[in-house]
Amino acid sequence: MRRIDKIRIRKDENKDMIGADLKVTVRRRNGDTEIIYSGKSKSFVIAMLAHFKHMGKDYPNRATCCMKDWQGNSRYVDANNHRFFNAYWHTEEGRWQWGICFGSGFKGVEASDYQLENHIRHGTSSGQLYYYAGTYSQVIIDGNTAYFTATKSAENKHTDPITVREVAFMVRSRHDTSDYDFVIVRDRISDVTLEQYDTITVEYKFKVSA
Repeated sequence: MRRIDKIRIRKDENKDMIGADLKVTVRRRNGDTEIIYSGKSKSFVIAMLAHFKHMGKDYPNRATCCMKDWQGNSRYVDANNHRFFNAYWHTEEGRWQWGICFGSGFKGVEASDYQLENHIRHGTSSGQLYYYAGTYSQVIIDGNTAYFTATKSAENKHTDPITVREVAFMVRSRHDTSDYDFVIVRDRISDVTLEQYDTITVEYKFKVSA
């Protein structure tokens, strides 16, 4: 009988080299706190790779990078006119389409996602959330892993409840003389219904490992 040797797999061989962790919590108006999700982010979407491609584009041959913005428009970036990669976001209160964003759509996550299915806008009216200022840490080195965290909270200030089902991380890129917004991460979470004065908080931990 032929012996089949066992295959040994090192514990860290399947470790993510680049990825994100996601934590979603809710603070109820009575002060109670619930952890809705804590674990891996499900999706770096295609725009994330497109931004990397843009960063490494072939300038001498006038390579063009195409990225679909959050409204579904194809944005073509000519290396001749815009040589350097950039992606940024602002931390000010009310920024509902930069950094961490919230949505109420049912759609599952796909790599081709470029938007939240139903993006919740900033405000105090029914169907809106009040977006508080975001916070972002410095890059931290922990052994062979480097990471930074991004956090944002949003509150329902209206008497009508609102349900959050999806979250995303959006960046703004300047191409030539115009600014465009892109979803680079999107996650579908368990339904979270926010009554008046309930607050949802999302933390993304972006990391790379050697």
